[in-house]
Amino acid sequence: MKLTITKRIAKQGGNLVLIIPKNIRSYLEQGDLVELTIQKLEDKK
Repeated sequence: MKLTITKRIAKQGGNLVLIIPKNIRSYLEQGDLVELTIQKLEDKK
């Protein structure tokens, strides 16, 4: 399965994080190996 998700990056402490939406959790399980490609769409203003 291949999905495209457009998200803003959040900050948690000193880390930047991406949150997986709840509606995708049914396709993923803890320990799954996934491939993530990042493309910056816009600069922060």
